[in-house]
Amino acid sequence: MRDEPLAKQVIGLRVPVSQLEIVKAKGTEWIRDAIAEKLQRESVIAISAEAKAVQRLDRINNSSNYTIIGEVNAEIDIEAINKHLRKRGKKQISIAD
Repeated sequence: MRDEPLAKQVIGLRVPVSQLEIVKAKGTEWIRDAIAEKLQRESVIAISAEAKAVQRLDRINNSSNYTIIGEVNAEIDIEAINKHLRKRGKKQISIAD
């Protein structure tokens, strides 16, 4: 479902006060994943093992899902990786020495 476009309609969500900061820290991607997992567990969205495998294969064959960072033993270009992640709406990464 990660490759599926998002609906234009926005749905609001209210959570208990004790959970607000935790949910905000997790971010919208986490909320989407949590809802999708719950729907799958309740069999509202049924995805067969074969369909999941096909989705994974489609992602593998699509080079836009990857950022080439160079050759073995070459320095990693964190800026290129973060640019790619921002374009896809993902969080940035950092590497500590």
